[in-house]
Amino acid sequence: MTTPPPLIAHRLSRRTLLRTTSVGIAAAAGHAAPLRSTLAAGSGHPAASVTRVSMSDATPAPVAALAQTPLGDQLAWFLATVNGGGTSLTDADIATHIAPTFLAVVPPAQVIGFVKSLAAGYGALKLEGVTRPPTATQAVALVTAAVGLQLALPIRVEDVAPHRITGLNVYPVPSADGKPVQPVPSTGAGSAAAAPLVAIDGRRLYREDVGTGAPPVVLEAGLGDSAAPWAGIIPAVAAFTRVVSYDRPNTSAGASDPAPTPRTAADAVADLHALLSKAAVPGPYVLVGHSVGGLFVRLYASTYPDEVAGLVLVDASHEDQEERRRAMVSPELFAAEQQAIQGGNPEGIDLAASFAQVRAARASTPLRPMPLVVLSAGEIDPALFPPGWPMATEARLWNELQEDLAGLVLGGRHIVAQKSSHYIMQSQPDLVAAAIRHVVAAVRDPTSWATPLAAIPPP
Repeated sequence: MTTPPPLIAHRLSRRTLLRTTSVGIAAAAGHAAPLRSTLAAGSGHPAASVTRVSMSDATPAPVAALAQTPLGDQLAWFLATVNGGGTSLTDADIATHIAPTFLAVVPPAQVIGFVKSLAAGYGALKLEGVTRPPTATQAVALVTAAVGLQLALPIRVEDVAPHRITGLNVYPVPSADGKPVQPVPSTGAGSAAAAPLVAIDGRRLYREDVGTGAPPVVLEAGLGDSAAPWAGIIPAVAAFTRVVSYDRPNTSAGASDPAPTPRTAADAVADLHALLSKAAVPGPYVLVGHSVGGLFVRLYASTYPDEVAGLVLVDASHEDQEERRRAMVSPELFAAEQQAIQGGNPEGIDLAASFAQVRAARASTPLRPMPLVVLSAGEIDPALFPPGWPMATEARLWNELQEDLAGLVLGGRHIVAQKSSHYIMQSQPDLVAAAIRHVVAAVRDPTSWATPLAAIPPP
């Protein structure tokens, strides 16, 4: 078994793109391109188009119970450190609170730089609660920044004392319905009732299951991501149907048990199928896949065709993307991209094998007719690629690949998210929720598919 490397990533919302930044190691982008942005002081201010909330807009859930745990202690330390600007943070402080496995990949100096940049970009952070029930070692904190933006902060700590931090991410979570994301009640970390871990094949997967109605919507995150980036989407979808999200094994700060690596798309499909069966979530489903999650939900639909009634692909990976990129750049530039991808793959996903699995499934068991919406980024961020990457050519290639995905079924629709980079569910969450709602409506009433997506009001 290979232990996945720790990951600390900071995703900043912009008016026309969602720029992803990383410290120390690259966090893999959903279209399997390297992330090369550098955190810089003052770089984190969100633009006016991002959903903003005031401190009084959200009703805090009780967090006292969480505070009385080692997990709560480390979360409190991190927030206090950011709110202090990181100016007094030392290597010794870092060693006390962050696990050696983390520091082996992200050195103390880079962690300190990250804290200072986070403080400069967002200002003071106020803990409002959690976005989902915590476990004894993991939570997704919901915080409000001084600039008015809500953030989801997945954090994981060691299973045993001294319970140092082993994983940490920061995601903006603008809500799809324009309302603040509400904290969920927390009865304390480690509560069996509050920590829905589903046993499959000797491991446990964390899942959240909210809302009612059919068809259920199942959310599949991008490479390295837990379900945290969906935090702003889940409440909007739960307003009109049941929605299930989960953490794949080995995701950064995820709550599921680890799994042996390398893993492939077929492994992800097997896990999800077992999870939905054990959790008694009846199909058929509307599957929503972001980034590499788009590969996984497509393979699921080919493997279990009777269980899938609709698909939404959110800036999804394409099985031919890397071979197409190889042909358009020098061997040295392509090698730089591939090296960065592997450096940002904490799940240990064998991407080449996964691409091959999806390619084979496409040839042998193509998707059945179903409602399909493909959402793609309108902005390709140069920071996602090595210096010298031909961005104009990349933009044309990406649009062509996304058009190909929309053509997987008759009547598939391709919508370009003009104000978004890769994380569309954070920069244009209303568009993602509307696409899901459109597909759900079409499953319930096939005649509604004749209505253009633009005419479907948001939830």
